[in-house]
Amino acid sequence: MAYPRIFAQLLWHDLRIGFPKNRWRFLLAAVLYTMLGALFVSRCGALADMETEGMLITAGDAVPGTADILLSFFSGTEVYVPSQDAPFQLPVFWMLQQVVVAALVASYPSEDLYQYAIHVIYRSRSRVLWWGAKCVWTAMTVAAFSALCVLSAFIFSWVFGEVSLLPNPEIEILINRIDVLGVAQGRLLTALAVPVAVSVAISLAQVLVSFILKPVIGFLAVVSYFILSVFFFAPYLIGDYGMFMRSGLVREDGLPPETMLAICVGCIAAVLITGGLYFKRMDLLDQKKDD
Repeated sequence: MAYPRIFAQLLWHDLRIGFPKNRWRFLLAAVLYTMLGALFVSRCGALADMETEGMLITAGDAVPGTADILLSFFSGTEVYVPSQDAPFQLPVFWMLQQVVVAALVASYPSEDLYQYAIHVIYRSRSRVLWWGAKCVWTAMTVAAFSALCVLSAFIFSWVFGEVSLLPNPEIEILINRIDVLGVAQGRLLTALAVPVAVSVAISLAQVLVSFILKPVIGFLAVVSYFILSVFFFAPYLIGDYGMFMRSGLVREDGLPPETMLAICVGCIAAVLITGGLYFKRMDLLDQKKDD
């Protein structure tokens, strides 16, 4: 049997139907990154010719680069330590990004399971290929969302700053609250890839939970997981990895970005295997009846 051809047909089915269903959510993502980019640029402009924390920031020092904008998207928040002097601040904009990604992958896979899966799986004669196509669709959806993020950073840095993957130390300290001095550019790019890997891993887990339970439960579970990651700092909470402030590049107790990527890849593999085993045993007729 021509498995590559069948898999390509299944994936094309998902791309042809799944992406148009998400067009309004992608538009919401574009609006979100337009807002975040404009907000960051305006904050950089407000620094020009101001004396901030003992430093005189001139217009030349306050020019944002592409890396600065990307780091502002993924900076997140520092590890929460209960204290009256340092009240907790929820990283609202970081959380909004996670919610939009969760919304992008929340509905289509489950809808396809209940509406077309029996016929498609019968024709393809492979549940594993059907599950694999859904996994690739999920990864491509996250990639498209990430592309909007990079495109926004590129456009805003091109129009209002400079296209550069070298962060501006003054901007990083005063706006993003991150000390990037001494961080090699290669490791910085690796760290910027970590949030994408985190989103792929958690989105795949969300899709699997949506299949086993319900889409709304999968969505709420992911949002709750990210909220938990904001409050607690632990290696097993890979939601922490999506925040640059939790990276080992800026924290002594943080994990190196290379380790974070390896753990995310391990999580992705675990979800792929678990999902494949689940679909081999799942009764599709009962799924159709329950719906």
